[in-house]
Amino acid sequence: MSVPFKTVYDGVLRDLGVDPLTDIGQETARSVVSFINQRIDYIWPLAPFPELTLTQERGFRQVWNENRQYRHISEEEGLPDEVLYLADDTYYAVKGQFDPPAGTVPTNTAYWLPLEHVEPYISLTQPHLRAIGTVLGIYNTDPSLNGCCTKGLYFRPSQRGVRVCDPHNARVFVWYQQPIPEYTIVPFIPDKKYVPGNRVYQPLDGRVYRAVEETNQLPPTIDWVEELVPQVLVGYLTAGAYADYLKANRGPAAEAQVQLARAVVAETEAERRYQSAVDQLGIQGYKARRIWPGNCFGTPWMGDRVETLLEQIAAAIAPPPPPPSIVLSGRTQLVPGQGYIEVILGTPLPDNNWSLEASVENTIDAAPLNIWPGILTSKTATGFTMQLNGWANSVNYYLRWAITPVTTVGATQLVSGQSYVEVFFPVGQPNSNWSLEASVQNTVDPTPLNIRPGIVTRKTPGGFRIELNGLPDSNNYYLHWVITPGPTI
Repeated sequence: MSVPFKTVYDGVLRDLGVDPLTDIGQETARSVVSFINQRIDYIWPLAPFPELTLTQERGFRQVWNENRQYRHISEEEGLPDEVLYLADDTYYAVKGQFDPPAGTVPTNTAYWLPLEHVEPYISLTQPHLRAIGTVLGIYNTDPSLNGCCTKGLYFRPSQRGVRVCDPHNARVFVWYQQPIPEYTIVPFIPDKKYVPGNRVYQPLDGRVYRAVEETNQLPPTIDWVEELVPQVLVGYLTAGAYADYLKANRGPAAEAQVQLARAVVAETEAERRYQSAVDQLGIQGYKARRIWPGNCFGTPWMGDRVETLLEQIAAAIAPPPPPPSIVLSGRTQLVPGQGYIEVILGTPLPDNNWSLEASVENTIDAAPLNIWPGILTSKTATGFTMQLNGWANSVNYYLRWAITPVTTVGATQLVSGQSYVEVFFPVGQPNSNWSLEASVQNTVDPTPLNIRPGIVTRKTPGGFRIELNGLPDSNNYYLHWVITPGPTI
């Protein structure tokens, strides 16, 4: 199970005595992230936890995608692109001296040629599928159906990924440890072009994402995958990064001794957390296996859930879950004698498209003034300035605030056999004076119906109902919609 990166990051800051909701300097933020990355780099190859592994069905070539441009001379190897076409489970290569137009199916003999012989290797980075780290085992059929500790195929590393020895089918099942993640606290920048391998922090859900395609879209989308933070390693990462920070940022001699003592305690706690998690595995009968790459061998399977290729592709195109209703919240002290308050967000948001709820509290003074928040005079991705209706007469007044995202885009799955779709906004609009742009997409089925959105028959601040011109014949159709707010009446 993966948790948001923010869980570990905020934990280290709290151990350092820093409130994550306050303005944190870039030097501190980057140092904390660097120490977390050092810890994950060290422990990941040693960790025997099943949560770090996946078992997935893979083809020996990338799966054909209608939105991808294929080349008669690929940029990677200088050879024609080769694909696996799931509609007929056949491998094809681009033929001739021209690139096929995007969306040209491989059965079109003007641009594609079936492959008579397919070299049985699996790339570690197939488009829109999870990257493969250390391969633990490869199997002809679904190993979960063949009993525990199923014997696998022989395989070995190669310059193009991993080569499979004597496979019997067009696809195989790969059991592997996921690649070592890398984290960042640098947020997504709107309109910036990101290339594969770039990483960004998404403050809406506190997670880090890595681009797998060239994109300028806000994650999570099909162009991004999450850099996982296994829950089983949270205690180790938090205590370990805290210890490393203390050792690297010592104060004067007197303080340095105290910091060093705290670092030793934190290091001991990190090791205890890790060993405790390993012991729990042993109690449950799990035996770790060390896999040394470079030899050709088969491995008994000790994985868990198995994902087919179709399941992976459906997950890749499915719309991401809506962001949490409250992104950031906090409690900021009012300055006595000052008629306004400035709030700096500890984590910048992607833009200033958010709404605010705020109230003033004073539970200490016997007769506090009736001060309440007023108009916003500044609203940015990093904070806001709010006027007050009076001046605080003590330091016991606090502004309690909560920021909510204004979500205006989404994708809603169509129900097979149903001639309409109901859409409910994650966050309601101020009124019903909004405009709608909508289209239907299906990138999974080989021959989808030409279904289009029609008339809107219900329109409220919380959502809408729209009729369709036909009945979907599968659950792979999605209505993609964009809401543009209208004037407030």
